[in-house]
Order: sequence, then structure tokens, then C-alpha cells
Amino acid sequence: MFRQIARLQSRGETFAIATIVDVEGSSPRKPGTRMVVLPKGRTLGSVGGGRLERMVKTACSNAMDTGEGALLTFGLEPEDGIMACGGKVKVFIEPVIPQRRLMIVGAGHVGRALSSAASFCGMKTLLADRNGEVFNRHHLDESVGQVAMEGAMEFFRDYPPRPTDFIVIATGSHEDDLIVLREALKTKASFVGLLGSRKKRDTFFKRLKDEGISDADLSRVACPVGLPIGAQGPEEIAISIMAEIIERSRKAE
Repeated sequence: MFRQIARLQSRGETFAIATIVDVEGSSPRKPGTRMVVLPKGRTLGSVGGGRLERMVKTACSNAMDTGEGALLTFGLEPEDGIMACGGKVKVFIEPVIPQRRLMIVGAGHVGRALSSAASFCGMKTLLADRNGEVFNRHHLDESVGQVAMEGAMEFFRDYPPRPTDFIVIATGSHEDDLIVLREALKTKASFVGLLGSRKKRDTFFKRLKDEGISDADLSRVACPVGLPIGAQGPEEIAISIMAEIIERSRKAE
């Protein structure tokens, strides 16, 4: 069970763990028994089956929605309508929700400013650039992961984005931006922000559609990325982008 939990965490999955912590009287399972519940109702392990398990699954689903754990008691007396073992079971419900991560490709003025803003907001951040020297020339917050990447394909292979992750592309080169965007749309990231104008977006979208990229995939792209607050300069642009990321995060919650 622990290996399965570790595997889910490494993949950035959302799930809930139900653990029997106490039993009074007769019960089908003993304290320490665990069951993992995934968002679509798939389970690993069992806390006893029947209506008890269905109610625990419902509690796990609620915990994943709210992000809050709970200690619940289930009576197993016949009149409770659950099971007829005659005891009581306390179950601790623990949601495991991966921390959202911001992946910035391009360590130029905007990319560095955005990494600082994200760090200030407490978001786990990776800043990547093909020019590794940029990390030596500029002081970055120690909490920001710094990746001297070989290319976009290799970066997303080594750091595979999860559905909860955000990608922002700001390489400073239209050609490189298109290459990164093409690779980003092959990942599971639900948000891909692209620094640039509407004209740039329309040009890129036409190219990608001609290559067979679907409208559904292109709908994940925000370009120009950032809330329209009239931002000027790298710092203000970074704040506008971070504001959009926060807005998206809160809506998702």
C-alpha cells in the first residue's frame, strides 16, 4: 500500500487515504487498515466492503473536493442501516492534493521577475533556460528551481507537467516560443501561458492547427498571458501573470 501511495504522489495524483484508527466491538477490519480512493471512485485496498465502504468513499470524495481531512465514526449496529457487525469504526480521512507548480521556460527579464513573484506567493517554481549562464549572472530566490535545459522536449521529459501545473513561456524568441509551446501542448498541464500579442497568438495557432493540433488543446493556451491591468515593464507584467495564475487556482479549488 505504501508503495502504491508513493507512486501516486510521484505522479502528482489527487487522492484520499482512509485509515481505520479505532474499533469498538466487532468489525470486518482492524485498526491500521487503509484504503486509497481516487477521484473517479477507483480504490486500492478495502476497509470492509458493503455500505460502510461506500460511505467512506463518499467521505473521501468530499475531502478531495474541500481539501480538509476528517475523523468519522461509523456505527455497525443493524439499526444504523450500514452493516450488522455490532461495533463502531473510527476512520481518518486524509486528502492528498499535490501542490500546484509553476514552470517558467525562459529566464529573461519577465521570467526572472515572474519567478520572484511566484516565490513570494509560496508557489513551487521551476525556471528553465537553454543558457545556463543566466543563472550565474543573476541572483534568484533560493526556493526557485533552476534548470539549464537542453531543449523543451528534454525539459518536459525530465520534469513532466501534471494537470495541476502551470506553464508560462517567455523565451524572448518567437521561434523558441513556438517550439516550447508545441511541446507544452503534448503535456498534461491544463494551463499554458504564452507571453506575446494577439497577433502572435493567431500566427502560432494557425501554424499549430495546420500541424494537427486540436482546438481543445489550443484552448489551454492563454495569450497574451496575464490579466489586462495595463502592466508595463517586467515586474508589472509578472504581477499580471501571477494574478491570472492565482485566479485560475482559486477557481479550480
